[in-house]
Amino acid sequence: MIGRPERVPKLEPPTLDESPLVSRIIAVANQKGGVGKTTTAVNVAAYLAAEGPTLLIDMDPQGNATLHFGVNPDELEDSLYDILVSDRGLEEVKLDTEIEGLDLIPSDLNLSAAEIELTSVIGRESVLKDKIAGLETTYTFIVLDVPPSLGLLCLNALHAAGEVVVPVQTQFFSLKGLGQLLKIVDLVKTKLRHDLEVRYLATMVDKRTNMSMVALEKLQTLFADRLFDTLIHVGTKLSESPVHGQPISQYSPRSRAALEYRALAREIIEMGPMETPT
Repeated sequence: MIGRPERVPKLEPPTLDESPLVSRIIAVANQKGGVGKTTTAVNVAAYLAAEGPTLLIDMDPQGNATLHFGVNPDELEDSLYDILVSDRGLEEVKLDTEIEGLDLIPSDLNLSAAEIELTSVIGRESVLKDKIAGLETTYTFIVLDVPPSLGLLCLNALHAAGEVVVPVQTQFFSLKGLGQLLKIVDLVKTKLRHDLEVRYLATMVDKRTNMSMVALEKLQTLFADRLFDTLIHVGTKLSESPVHGQPISQYSPRSRAALEYRALAREIIEMGPMETPT
């Protein structure tokens, strides 16, 4: 049974008022669905907004990140689709959220047509990057919720981003298939001459099962210093929060999930962009 949302104190306002804004563009990506990708994008963005103005771009035609804020994709007048296929700017379509300092570019099913319509566009892999250009003076963080596919939308996201967070569910089969995503990352690095720093996040950790712990150990072995220290455990509150149209920071700010995503946002901030190995 879904419980009532907890009352939440107002999040701290941005603390970088006197500092120059330097956008960090972070793509949250995994071609496998159901690994906590949108959950991570939404909740990290909500906590990053306490550090500086943040923009969350929903790049998934399913619109799950949009729904997470209580916005019905079926009722949108404009969405990311309109930005990608026309001369509309991001700031013309963005929506305010209840989180201070956090704006949202929503998505709907129309976005699925963008991949086809962009096919004939010159520089099609750079459309989003070009649209984002100039927002460094507006946002400290830009978070991209990338669709679970390896198509043109994914390529646009990776070309626009400087960092990639890859949520990996701690199950054996979630580890398989990561090679496909890494091939796309390598393509962006080599063919488009664009540096990308990739970090991995263990999600849906369940210490009650041997399978989850074995998969976690495998992740720690495979990715070592590229794996976030923060672990995201399975939890009821985390699965309930989208139903109420709220990030976990609003729905259940004292839950384990809230503490974990707060810690993850802090880790991202403190680590900063990783240097590309030479």
